[in-house]
Amino acid sequence: MTLGKILVATATLNESNNISELLSELSSTYPALDILIVDGGSSDNTIAQVVAEQVKNQNINYIVQEKRLGIASAHLLAYKYAITNKYDYLITMDADLSHDPKEITNFLKKLDNKIDLIVGSRYCAGGATDNSGYRYWISKGANVLAARIIGGKLSEYTTSFRMFRVESLSQIDTGLIDSKGYSFFFRVINAFVKSGFSVGEVPIHFNERKHGKSKIPKFEIIRSLVQLLRIPFTNPRINSQLIHSYENCDKCRSNFVIGVNRNSSHVRDQDESKFGIVPNSNITYCCKCGKLKN
Repeated sequence: MTLGKILVATATLNESNNISELLSELSSTYPALDILIVDGGSSDNTIAQVVAEQVKNQNINYIVQEKRLGIASAHLLAYKYAITNKYDYLITMDADLSHDPKEITNFLKKLDNKIDLIVGSRYCAGGATDNSGYRYWISKGANVLAARIIGGKLSEYTTSFRMFRVESLSQIDTGLIDSKGYSFFFRVINAFVKSGFSVGEVPIHFNERKHGKSKIPKFEIIRSLVQLLRIPFTNPRINSQLIHSYENCDKCRSNFVIGVNRNSSHVRDQDESKFGIVPNSNITYCCKCGKLKN
């Protein structure tokens, strides 16, 4: 089996108690894989620890967003990075050790199947979770509802532990996915399913985070359910000319610029007048600094 060029990406925000262990585990278990850290502006020693691990493994790279733009922007940046750097596969996962790096092997075993998107599931046969009580039933119920609304015959829609064929990912207009919160993850699956790409799943064990506090806001569950119920009324697009802008951002000079719809949350949450946004025009959005541009 030929692995191809593979990137493992994770988003961090104040994960100094977890990131060294994660990177050490990834580096020792999968020395041939590249690793990308997208940091949302940590105020602790997260980046200092990433730099220390980078000395040991030059396959580690990191990008610090200029302000806290949310989990969706971090993953959109990782998508753009994988596409721009011509990776064959992108694996995304949490940085808090709730996803076991050793289980990446479960995904790699599926490479020969040429599935466009493989999701790690705690609810499929062989999967497990440390969640219990109301947290288990809320999560389980949300995923059952997502299966009915989205389709795709999956048992898990909410985890970030997944592997993309980058060629397929590059054809999804992810900039039109209208979510800045954790509902972004099931909206990405919806975009793949509605665009006719193949999806599958592998079993994982979802662990309780070892250190630190969850970054999920208390109201996020309600907001995610509202976003889920809106999905039947959205129309994800494929092969849009807006998908990937290859210009550099005017503000931060990075090339993490994507096309977005003027009605997307990335635009609504900012003062459009500051950016001179023209009504009904095409807009680009920088996943690194948040700059909007016509």
